[in-house]
Amino acid sequence: MVCRSVLAGLICSVLMICGCQTAKKTVSVRSSHEVDHYVTVGQTKEVQLGGKIAEMMKGDNFDVLELKNNIRGTFGPVSCDLSPQRFFDLEDDGTYLYGFSEKDRGDDSFAGAWDGRKCGIRYNKLNSMDSGVVIDVREVGGIGNDINFMDIDGAIPEIEMTPMVNIYAENFLQRTIKFESYANDYLTLYCLEKKGSQQGFDKQGNEKSVDPEMQEKVLNFDLTESKTIEVMGAQIEIIEATPDKLVYKVLSPLSSK
Repeated sequence: MVCRSVLAGLICSVLMICGCQTAKKTVSVRSSHEVDHYVTVGQTKEVQLGGKIAEMMKGDNFDVLELKNNIRGTFGPVSCDLSPQRFFDLEDDGTYLYGFSEKDRGDDSFAGAWDGRKCGIRYNKLNSMDSGVVIDVREVGGIGNDINFMDIDGAIPEIEMTPMVNIYAENFLQRTIKFESYANDYLTLYCLEKKGSQQGFDKQGNEKSVDPEMQEKVLNFDLTESKTIEVMGAQIEIIEATPDKLVYKVLSPLSSK
């Protein structure tokens, strides 16, 4: 038992010398109340039956790191195997962003000191090709109490910065229009609106997230009366309509209010 503790200490000493780094805990927030319109105003577009004609989303925006492939990192007897996943709670040391997995843990085949420690990824904010695998040993305590970089064993990490919107915030708003059907000069559109709700409370009085309020509507338009329609604040010109296809142009975007 004493020998095992000594070996663990030696491993931690070596790893500390060979490249550990402390990351500063932050949540990477891009901006607040940003509006994204998933359509280009004035551009002719084509959509198939059931497809999305226009969409807008507003709320507290933030970035997540998304690992696209299976990767493996090693450092001596310690290894980390990471599966594709998203990392939400990011840490920032000024150069790198770090994300740690809640399911993938380290394997220490020598002394066992780092067994079960969180595996993660690092992402260079200025150079996305400079990505790697890390293991979080800050919970171990003592020597080597830090974040350790690991060598890539096999596939190069495919990591992307993915923008997200906090759907549980009160300022969240999403509006979507889809092509529902077309027959006998009548165009039918499916409209969806989601709005953020106030935070709720559980039985113990603790705050909890509440799903957005959702409203759905189906609207019909007689295209013999006008080829320009207004939906949820958007103005849309219908260029061609068939039962299977809609060609259109968004003249003004969906309302963000």
